[in-house]
Amino acid sequence: MWCVDHPTKAGTTLVLLDTEGLGDVDKKTTLTNATIDSASWDALEKLKNHAYRAHLLHPTHLPHPHFCTPRAVPRCTLCTSPSDSLETKSVTDVYEYLWENNKCIASDTIEVDFLQEMQNGSLQAERYVSFTMQDINYILNVTEMLKEMSTKVILPVDLRNFMIGRYSSYKKYSDLILNQFFFTHEPTIRPTPAMMKYLSFYRNLMKDDPVYFAVGLLPCERLWGWLAENLNTPPTTAYYFWKVENMGGHPEKHYRALLNKYLNTPKKVGKANAVFHAQMQNEHDFFFSS
Repeated sequence: MWCVDHPTKAGTTLVLLDTEGLGDVDKKTTLTNATIDSASWDALEKLKNHAYRAHLLHPTHLPHPHFCTPRAVPRCTLCTSPSDSLETKSVTDVYEYLWENNKCIASDTIEVDFLQEMQNGSLQAERYVSFTMQDINYILNVTEMLKEMSTKVILPVDLRNFMIGRYSSYKKYSDLILNQFFFTHEPTIRPTPAMMKYLSFYRNLMKDDPVYFAVGLLPCERLWGWLAENLNTPPTTAYYFWKVENMGGHPEKHYRALLNKYLNTPKKVGKANAVFHAQMQNEHDFFFSS
């Protein structure tokens, strides 16, 4: 069994099962024709991390990142279907519904080795530096997108004010980050395949109803706060500051009323769930590939 992105439906994962060759131990298999148990998943993840660390230390070994995706094959959890074509029952709190309906991805994310090693303090410094560079890349790109959305969205007024407010917040944070790392101008950072996919999904959302761009922003804000609250990082470890810096956020004050107001039909809630699911998966893949 393995998971692949749906070829036509964004944010939808296909779970494939192949039983061919189960009785033939001598038959060679590939990732496209295999039965993979939990031990194999763990072995694949360890192999991925070994290869990716080698890439960080010796980048000339992998000169073309699109030839070798560090994401490998992620563990798959079957959440409620994210398809916007399915009938979705009426919900009173869309903000909370989206989170609870996709919380299984958060549970998978906290188990990836990057976060587990951050938690116990064994994470290698070069991996955290690489992660930070990709996070800066994310912040700078999303800030630019929000800048465009804040001028493009005129009506309704509350949605326009949301975009302006989010842009202002992201801009302040991006300026802080650039100053903190002594950048004199915005750096050019080559995105990993996982980050490239994440940002591409954002750009596609910019072409849709702006409320779905708002939905697309929410997984990052909810997930990072949840991770910070649930990681048992001791104060004595080098990465305790990450936990502290990401605790105490309250995204509901920006999102809850807005989403509950405009996602007011089962079809809209279903589409929002598909967007939220895809962005939660993009967050998972970012941590998984770090």
